[in-house]
Amino acid sequence: MSEYAEAVQRLRSVITFLERNSIKVPRTEFTSTIGEWLVMDQLLQQGYSPTLQSGQYDVDILLKSGDRVEVKAATWDSDFGGVYRFDRIKPEKLDHLVCVTLLDDYSEAEYFVFSDDDINSLPLESNCVQRPREGRQPTTCPDIR
Repeated sequence: MSEYAEAVQRLRSVITFLERNSIKVPRTEFTSTIGEWLVMDQLLQQGYSPTLQSGQYDVDILLKSGDRVEVKAATWDSDFGGVYRFDRIKPEKLDHLVCVTLLDDYSEAEYFVFSDDDINSLPLESNCVQRPREGRQPTTCPDIR
C-alpha cells in the first residue's frame, strides 16, 4: 500500500468522524483530493513515477515522460438527475483524463481512463460525463455551462 492509499484510508476515517459529529465536511475538496491520491496510488502500482502537481498547476499529475494527467473525481449526484459530474475539463491542458467515480463513503472507486483521442469525443460542451449506477437507466446530462 502506498502512502497515497494510506492517506485515503485516514481521510475516510476523518470524514466519518466529522459527519458522525455533525461537523460540516467540505465534500467537493475531499472528493477531488481522494481521487488524485487514488490515481497516484494506481500509477505507482503500475510502475510509473508520477509527481502530484495539483493546486496551483494546470494539471494534477505529471508523469516522468512529460505526459499530463488530469484527474476528475465525483460521487453520485442525484440533484442533477443521477449522474457523476466531472466539470472544468480542459482538453488542451492534458494528455490523459482519469475520471474516478466514488461511493458516497469513498469506500470504492471505479476508474475511467481517456486518452487524447478519447477526450475529444466526450460531451465536453456540457462539462459532464455520465455513467448510471447499476440498475438505473441512463439520464440526460444536464447543461451546466
